[in-house]
Order: sequence, then C-alpha cells, then structure tokens
Amino acid sequence: MTPKPVSRFSNQKSCQLLFLVVLLFGIISCERKVEKGKYQFFFEMHDSIPYDAFDDNSFTADGKTLREPPKGTIPRGYKPYHYEKTPPDAERAGRELKNPFPRTGENLARGENLYKTFCIVCHGPTGGGDGPVAGKFPPPQSFQTDYMKNLPEGRIYHTITHGSYLMGSYASQILPEDRWKLIQYVQTLQRRGK
Repeated sequence: MTPKPVSRFSNQKSCQLLFLVVLLFGIISCERKVEKGKYQFFFEMHDSIPYDAFDDNSFTADGKTLREPPKGTIPRGYKPYHYEKTPPDAERAGRELKNPFPRTGENLARGENLYKTFCIVCHGPTGGGDGPVAGKFPPPQSFQTDYMKNLPEGRIYHTITHGSYLMGSYASQILPEDRWKLIQYVQTLQRRGK
C-alpha cells in the first residue's frame, strides 16, 4: 500500500494557519506603553508589583515583607571581627592579628591619605598629638612615646576598629583593609621621629 500524497495546497494552508495563530498570540500578549512608545511582550512578568520592605504581607506567616536573615549567616563581603571592646580583647588582638599587606609605596600612599583625612586633626602632621583640635580636648599620646612605639599592629587595628578612651571608633569610616595601610603609615611616622 502506497502512502497518500500530501497536496501542496493543504501544507500551505497549515502554514498559513500556524502563522495566523502566532500573529494573533503576539498581538494579544503585548501592550502598547504610551510613555515608552514601544510594545512590550508579557508585561505581567516585566512589570511585577513588589511589596515594599515594610509593608504588611498576607502571604507570610508573621505578616511582614522584610525577612530576618537565617541564623548564623553574614552579609556578602562582611568579615566578622571577633574581638570585643574590652582591654583583654585589645591585648588578644595585639597578639593574634598581623598586617596582611606588604609595605609598598602604594599602600603607604593610601595610608598617608587616610591619615590626612581622619587622623591629622587630633594626632597632628607628625603624630605628636598636636593636631588643630588637640587644644579643645585632652591631646592624644604622641606616637613617639615608648608605649606607642611598642604597640603591636593588631592592638592599633583594634583601637581604630573599636576606639579607645576619648578616641571613637572609625570602623564605619575606614575599611578593614585600609586600617592596615593606615597602621603602616603611622609606623613610618614613628620611625621618622619628630
């Protein structure tokens, strides 16, 4: 038994019907955006209507849109600092933390820039504790004293992070990696002397 030949006419009719269905589907699924002057396909997916962070939400069990992060998680890029603002933790930071950055011209230049931005107003240009605001507050200790020269890098890092006595924390102003570069510049000032 030989197969029945398919007529060219019925094949052409199928193609035309398929074309009309696709065209009709395309017309139905797009919307003209007057303000944009363009057609937009599947606008329901493109223009979703999200909840604002503090809106009530009927889909969640507690009715809140903003979700608590899972316990034990930290934000991307955040490095935890496991030392509290206590004298024992400051001593421990001095023993355990070491500067991970090599002493290069680029790192020292970055440290100098940070020093001139954040530290010079109290500590002065040479680290002598004679900055412009030192007369209005008790002046900080000079970097040239034996105590300051013998401070480990980790202890200085802890002081920049948490503050000490009248000096407040600079954790929100100076990035963790920049604190190490600032310490390198402070050590350069100590080696120069007055």
